[in-house]
Amino acid sequence: MQVTDARIPPEALAYLDEFRAFAIGDDYDRCDAVENAPKEELQRLVDAHDALPEAVWEWLANPPAPQDTPQEYYDVTDVISAAEYAKAVLDPPPDDPARTRATIDGLMDLIRRQWEHPPGQG
Repeated sequence: MQVTDARIPPEALAYLDEFRAFAIGDDYDRCDAVENAPKEELQRLVDAHDALPEAVWEWLANPPAPQDTPQEYYDVTDVISAAEYAKAVLDPPPDDPARTRATIDGLMDLIRRQWEHPPGQG
């Protein structure tokens, strides 16, 4: 890999090298790649993300001016976005019980109304 900026932390480059398949700029395509990746690969991606050293986060928090920003900066942010999405894929949030209850209650009410007043029977 050709380094375009000596200010890039080596840990960021190692992370990018290992997970370059997720350095996809388009959000839809990146999410699709995450959803279709093996769970073991997603877990490695998440574990590596969680282990990134502070130097990488500081570099990401202080990007160079847009005209001086290396492509690796964008690629690493894409991989980080993939890791964040992978966390949700691996451990989806539970359904909101209140929303689920409201949906069930609404469906039951609809069934009762249709039972009491079948369509086409006035």
